[in-house]
Order: sequence, then C-alpha cells, then structure tokens
Amino acid sequence: MGSGSSDDFQKAKDYADAVISSKGDISIPYNKLWDEAGENNKDFIFTVQYSLNSIADVQKDGNTQSSLFASYGGSAGLGMKRSTETLIPAYQIHHSFQQNDERYAYDFMWYTYKPYFNYYNPDGTEQVMYYNPVIWDPNKTELTAADSAQYIQEVKTMTGRDLASGFLLFPIWKNDRQKYAEQAWGGTSGRVPGFKKFDCPENALNSTLEYSASVRDIVLARLAGTYFLKAEACIALNQIPEARDLVQKVIDRPGNKIDPNGTDLTNALDNATDQQSALEALFLEKGKEMLGEYDGRWPMLRRTKMLKYMLEKYNVDFEKNGITFQDKWYLRPIPENAITLNEGLTNDDQNPGY
Repeated sequence: MGSGSSDDFQKAKDYADAVISSKGDISIPYNKLWDEAGENNKDFIFTVQYSLNSIADVQKDGNTQSSLFASYGGSAGLGMKRSTETLIPAYQIHHSFQQNDERYAYDFMWYTYKPYFNYYNPDGTEQVMYYNPVIWDPNKTELTAADSAQYIQEVKTMTGRDLASGFLLFPIWKNDRQKYAEQAWGGTSGRVPGFKKFDCPENALNSTLEYSASVRDIVLARLAGTYFLKAEACIALNQIPEARDLVQKVIDRPGNKIDPNGTDLTNALDNATDQQSALEALFLEKGKEMLGEYDGRWPMLRRTKMLKYMLEKYNVDFEKNGITFQDKWYLRPIPENAITLNEGLTNDDQNPGY
C-alpha cells in the first residue's frame, strides 16, 4: 500500500461518508445514469458542462470523448461515428464481465447501424454494418462457417434489418486472450464493438464528420467513485470486509442484473485475503463500473504502489512488445513548455528518467 498515515485514510473515509450522506444510496439504473437525457443526475458530483446552444462551432467546439475506445468506422461519407482508432479496449475488460451484467450490455455497440446514429432514432432504412457477438463458451476455440451463418441470422432477427454492403462480423473472444488481442491489434474497421457510453445523438450529424463534435458532459466525479475511494481507504486500514461491502453496494445498483432472476454478479473482493489481493480486486471491479471514465486510474495505481503489478499482469502490450516496467512511470514528465515558462524551473528539475 502507498504512503499515508492511518489518520489520513480515516479522514478520506470521513469525507467519503459526507458525500455519500449528501447524495443518498446508489439508486439510478446504469442505463439511465448514462442516457443522454440523464445528464446532471444526482449521482454526478462534478462534470465539465457542454451545451449545443453555447458553442460557436457545432462541428468542432465540443469534446472528443465519444470518439474514443472504438475501431475506426469508415469515412464520414458512410455516416459512421468518427472514431480515433486509439485506446482499443483491452482483453481484460471483456474477460471480466459476466453475461448477466447490464453494464457490459449497455457500454458497447454490439451491432452497428449504417448510418451509425440511427441506432437511437431508427427510421427503418438503416442497415447493419458490424456485428460483434460475445463468445461466452470457454471451450469454444474456433469459428466455423456454421457459427458465422448463425450469427448473421441472429443479428438480422434481432434488428429486423438487412446487412449493409461491406458488412463485417467480428465475434469477441471473451475467454481467449490471444485471439482477442490479434483481432484488436488488426486494422479492420469494426473489429471490436464501438463504445457507446458517451455517444452524442444530440449532435449526431456533426459527430459523423468531426472527432470533437460531442456535447455530452464529461463526468469527472460521481457517487460510485466515492464508494470505491472509501473502499480504497478501508483497504489501507486493513478493513477488507468493509471495503467488500462498499463495492457490493455498487454491484447491487438497481437493474445491474439483466435478468433479475438470473446469475448473481460476483464481487472480486469476496476472495481477497490481504491488501494486495484486495486492491487488485478493487481495480477490477472499478474498471467495470467506471469503464472509460476520467476517474484517475493512474494516480490510484500510483499512490497504492500497484502500477507495476497491474501493468505486468493485465497489460497485453507488455507481452506483445516485450516491455519492461520502468520506475520512472510512477511520475510523468513535466511538459517542456511548463519548464520554459516557469522562471523557477530548469531542465534539471525534470522528473527522473525523462
């Protein structure tokens, strides 16, 4: 565990309790929490506000968060959402989720229409451009022609739409790290499902033309994050059962189970026996709940001294590219302009290793 006194961790718990008391229990279903109409709901604590009516250029003056975490969808003329082809979701994200988890079902665009934003306002003319079904069977090792035919029929039945010219089928290998990685590292559009959590139907047309057309608010802090922050402080105080119960409250959000009578969602902290295993479990659970959000994951890994452990265990780039962890990554480089513009700094003040 990182540096800090027991008093500091107790104070963190106290501050978290104050926020939780002021906000109430976690009560908004996940799909309502992130619906565009749900901006400024009571779960959100601090957001960067955007409005279509207050920006000068509706094509370029928004933010880019809706363009992240997807494989490029084609040219603007195809009516597909502009995506930056960066930060492709890692294998562990798909591997961690259970089939009955509404958060997993909601976050990704499992079938993609052409035009893209007709998903939100279908008019009957849209066609299916991509389909990314999840292969849940851990014993499945190959995709047969019969499998492909079944998936194609499945998406046509599910949507009631025809396949677009150039339709692509890319199942997600949830239980095969190497197969998922090879697919994700490829260069074909639609090879992984689009990330729709931050989509901006309000400015749909411009979001097919420019990466920075989203006017969705950027959420920097929310109630579930406060529960995780308190759980982290509990782990630092070696109060692992209390940390487990806090995470369970997030998992038990209303509607998190697609089928209320189906399989219960597991809590990784159930198996935690010490601080390191509890922190690892906390990061896995927080990753599912706060996927793609600006929740300070790097600072969290850094302050808990878990950055090296988590990168080496879960970051497939280490294996793919033969990366060796460097201690300098516990700090980030000071931008050159910051040194140049600050008379009190010189290049000698740069963080070690940069």
